[in-house]
Amino acid sequence: MRAAVEDFIGHYRNLGLSGSALWASEVAALERHLGLILPAAYRAYLLVAGAYPPPNLVGSDCHNDYLYKLREWADILLGECGHPFALPADSVVFLMHQGYQFFYFRADGGTDDPAVWYYYENWSAPEQRYNRFSDWVAEIVL
Repeated sequence: MRAAVEDFIGHYRNLGLSGSALWASEVAALERHLGLILPAAYRAYLLVAGAYPPPNLVGSDCHNDYLYKLREWADILLGECGHPFALPADSVVFLMHQGYQFFYFRADGGTDDPAVWYYYENWSAPEQRYNRFSDWVAEIVL
């Protein structure tokens, strides 16, 4: 996986992704907290912009101050909306905005670059927004 992470880091930097990096030990601690192995595309994102987000994400909860709380907050939002669906156990909520919308992917080990799902308050179900996490990254740096 290390080579895949390095490839994604190079790709993200070529795209112009900016921010402040998490340490590898901080990423490992997050994995322990979640009980999941993070896919290479997301690990790379954290190692480039996980401590402080790129300019287009300022105002969204998506960096190290929030990473441990996002899943809980998403579950609370779903509860407030009448539990329209349940997040699968392997879901990683990686961004929440203003408490009424969030993005997540599945860390099921099936791919280094998982699809990204989006939920907006009071929707009956999430929708797939991106085929790959790296597509989401490409969009946020535009």
